[in-house]
Amino acid sequence: MRTISYRKIFGQRMTRNLKEARKHKEAFEAFTALVEAEQPELVAKWRGWVHDWEAEQHVEGHGSPFEMAKREHTMKDIQLRLGKEELTRTGLGVEIERQHTSSTFVTMGLEIEQSQRILTIDLAAMKDPTTTQELDFVKRKTALTKRIRRFRRLQLTYMPELVRLLTPAQRQVWEEKGRSAELVKLFMPSELGATTRGAACESGLGKIEEEMREAELQESLDDVRDALRIRTMANRFRRRNTTGQRALTRGQGLLRQISVRIHKAKLRYRYARTALLRLRGHGAWEERYRVLAEEDIRGVNERTITEEEAGERERLRQMGEIIEGGMAVAGTVAAGEGTHTMSWIWRSTGLGGEEELVDALRVEWCKAYARMRRWHEDIVLVDEEMRRTIEFGVWKAAEWEARAGARTKNITAPLVEGLRAYAMEHVEREKTTSARLGAQWAGLREKARIYLAGIREEAGPDGVREVRVVDPDVDPEDEEGDVGGEEIVDGEGEEEEAEDEDED
Repeated sequence: MRTISYRKIFGQRMTRNLKEARKHKEAFEAFTALVEAEQPELVAKWRGWVHDWEAEQHVEGHGSPFEMAKREHTMKDIQLRLGKEELTRTGLGVEIERQHTSSTFVTMGLEIEQSQRILTIDLAAMKDPTTTQELDFVKRKTALTKRIRRFRRLQLTYMPELVRLLTPAQRQVWEEKGRSAELVKLFMPSELGATTRGAACESGLGKIEEEMREAELQESLDDVRDALRIRTMANRFRRRNTTGQRALTRGQGLLRQISVRIHKAKLRYRYARTALLRLRGHGAWEERYRVLAEEDIRGVNERTITEEEAGERERLRQMGEIIEGGMAVAGTVAAGEGTHTMSWIWRSTGLGGEEELVDALRVEWCKAYARMRRWHEDIVLVDEEMRRTIEFGVWKAAEWEARAGARTKNITAPLVEGLRAYAMEHVEREKTTSARLGAQWAGLREKARIYLAGIREEAGPDGVREVRVVDPDVDPEDEEGDVGGEEIVDGEGEEEEAEDEDED
């Protein structure tokens, strides 16, 4: 088994885990306070549901707390129906020998597009990334590049005439090497003209993408509405329960997450609508899925701010009286009855009353709860890996020490001396390595112990354990957990992800 550079990996992981744990704990506490201020009984109910589902998630009929109520035209529904149709074709004698099918090919393309959009957003938001963040971006780009390569190979099967029919400008884009993964053009059927699409694609491929794009439209519009409901709830909570800049600052993590979610869903909707328009052309469907302008993205009881209001709010923000990411820079305000006009996104499928709001809040709360617990668990695991690594070195040193005098019979004195010297060399190496790792990890492990000591589990009203977290003193300037010094073992840091398929 190949030994990797565990000194750097464990240090980096522990540093990242402590930072992320604190961030997600703050977001979870802000969200919990928001819900408890309105309906305190919901938190205990949702927590119990999460624990029950974790214990019996594979039992049929046990609903997931992380999913919204059933909705029409979801991507999973379309994929399931297309998969059944492909299975039916095999029963009718139309043999499908390939591992992938037309629907899985289109699904892969849509997933890559979404990954590209998210990566682009994250890169734009991170103006001055740390070394750890830069490394994370490199890994994401590498993984995305590998997925694009697999997509390109499948594209030659399902769009066999594509390369031949590309225009000179398109061919140049196709053949361009070294382009960053998030900027690579996929040449999905919707990106081609009608004539080129018909000649380049396998029969029915455009229709499959058309159906999936419509489902993508519905899902992204639902995501926008859900996030707006949560934002409305958060703003209502802030107006009623927080005063002063310090109190307002505490909820910024939650509002920032909501804003990012709205932005991602908005971009996904716009891209899917443009693609569907190319595939289907103008028609009655445009009444249901309209152009999503910035002024349309507002809650049921919100209106778009005027230019005068925007100017005044910008002046106040610059004076430090309004916090970036809060209500003032959201672009909307609560509307009075005399000025209220509802956005079309709420008229397309109904208003979405209290039941839908609670449903959306429940999903987001459960996800925030899971994220907080996930980072806590990773701190425990990495701390244990560190402990075992150090203890293994101590055990290995003792084993080599026992071997030093194990062979003394029927061998010459020089050989005995050589064997003992070899064994003692390993003893010294293992002891030195363990001592060095113990010293280098001591600071991070102490911070982990402080964090874990701040978590106590208490029985809730229904016997369900409640997790409470106290902030650890984590220095944000910790340098990746890498304390410096000579590299102990050779390795690449983390093992590279192997290619699933051989390169053509």
